[in-house]
Amino acid sequence: MRFPPMALVLVLVLSTTVFVSLKGSRVLATLFAVDLGAGPLETGLLFALHG
Repeated sequence: MRFPPMALVLVLVLSTTVFVSLKGSRVLATLFAVDLGAGPLETGLLFALHG
């Protein structure tokens, strides 16, 4: 079965959007923890365990 080209473009756009938002939230959560005064251990754990 052949998919229309538009469906492939939609899947690629959605996949890219999800990937960028997940990676951005990982960095944002780490920077927010540093802003709240988290130490290196807590920051490292948060970064390692997030997604």
